[in-house]
Amino acid sequence: MWIKLADRGFSPVEVTLARLAAGAAVLFAVMLVRRDKVPRSPRLWASIVTAALFANALPYLLFALAEQTVSSSTAGIINATTPLWTVILALAVRHQKSVTRWQAAGLAIGLPGEC
Repeated sequence: MWIKLADRGFSPVEVTLARLAAGAAVLFAVMLVRRDKVPRSPRLWASIVTAALFANALPYLLFALAEQTVSSSTAGIINATTPLWTVILALAVRHQKSVTRWQAAGLAIGLPGEC
């Protein structure tokens, strides 16, 4: 719902940037409270940026774009299928060799429930 409201006054890129900036601000505040140090390794930062791009920035942008043409409830339902597609993708790329009983039960219940 908030994305749909934000899309009324901002572009999808601006909505995405705001979400990412707010999340980064919270994470840096937690680091300050815990007195953790900011990572310095360029290799670690490359991994963080890559993960953030595919796990946060791209999905956030795509949802902001999608909510310009679909309802918030439809976007929410599609977003709720993320764990189901994650298991299927992990099996498809052979990251995971087999499905556990719990995963099979989740897929058996979840996939028909989304149709």
